[in-house]
Amino acid sequence: MIYHLLDECEPFSEFQGGAISRWVANVLRDDSDSVVVCAEADSSWGFSPERVLVIPGLLQVRRLWGRQHYPSYVKDLLIKPLLHPLVARLKPGDVVWVQNQPDFARCLSPLVKKAGASLTLHKHGRFSDTRPDQSIREIVDSVDKVIFCSEFLDVATRKRLPEFKHSAIVRNGADTRLFYPSTATPAERRLPVVLFAGRMNKDKGVHIFTAAMRLLQEQGVAVEARVVGASSFGGSKPTPYINELIATAPNNVKFIGYCSGKDLADEFRAADVFCCPSVWQDPFPMVNLEAMACGLPVVATNVGGIPEAFREGGGLLVEPNSPEQLAEAISTLLHNEAARKEIAREGYQSFVKNFTWSAVRDQYQQVVATL
Repeated sequence: MIYHLLDECEPFSEFQGGAISRWVANVLRDDSDSVVVCAEADSSWGFSPERVLVIPGLLQVRRLWGRQHYPSYVKDLLIKPLLHPLVARLKPGDVVWVQNQPDFARCLSPLVKKAGASLTLHKHGRFSDTRPDQSIREIVDSVDKVIFCSEFLDVATRKRLPEFKHSAIVRNGADTRLFYPSTATPAERRLPVVLFAGRMNKDKGVHIFTAAMRLLQEQGVAVEARVVGASSFGGSKPTPYINELIATAPNNVKFIGYCSGKDLADEFRAADVFCCPSVWQDPFPMVNLEAMACGLPVVATNVGGIPEAFREGGGLLVEPNSPEQLAEAISTLLHNEAARKEIAREGYQSFVKNFTWSAVRDQYQQVVATL
């Protein structure tokens, strides 16, 4: 049995959960030899109750760690009793696949080994720059394998720990049952639509996106921008950053709010161009893959693992924090139908080849076979 342990902030839910919940749900959907372990869950992903182990006590970790910074030995004292329902199930040959929470992996290591099971840490983001190298070394040495969602994350870790070797890459993907090209023709639409979808925080560069839309408006480019997202997931509340965005955005920008599932996919299909203006080292965002799956050309920033998604085409890359470059790239696609269609075609072909959940599942199973 393979137990996928979500971090304490990730409900297993299509609406309330985030990218990790989506990864787990899609990769494990037809895998009867896997169980999802989490602090909260609902039935929205369609998993049978016996395939989901809910440990409500993990919510204590969220509350405690959000207020204080504890040394490792204190974290271990807090975590071990909470994870007992998982540890009690383990049998020789089982695998514990920790999703994104390095302290869970380090704490579980002796308990998993004692049970004769294997331990994997799946990092969907970088190890914190504030975490000492020795602490990272302790974590990676405690597991059988570290999985990264992009080569960028793998390289970043090896720069800090040159001796680190036991890693693998398992990508993110998109669901072809939800995300597929539109059958509508451009003539059926009023204005070309440029879409942003994602968390509405400063790292995601939404303010750069709205600034680029203002530039396009000043240049007389007829376009509608749609911003889909919220501060977090599900029913999260607006932040001062979001309120400021809404108050200062030009009138060619519409704020849609949070969407998931079919509603989100419909937003992609109603667009002509997708924009990913991240200003941080974004590891490997799923939204770019979902755009490619819908046959959209992408304008994205050249940061983190983002360029890896476009090695076989599908996007134009610009520098971060540059509304001017973002506006220019969007304008280029809007005014050059041939280029827009060609980039979209390349992206869709690359998606079908590399980023379906079936392809990701193959990568996952290859790793499992080595444990």
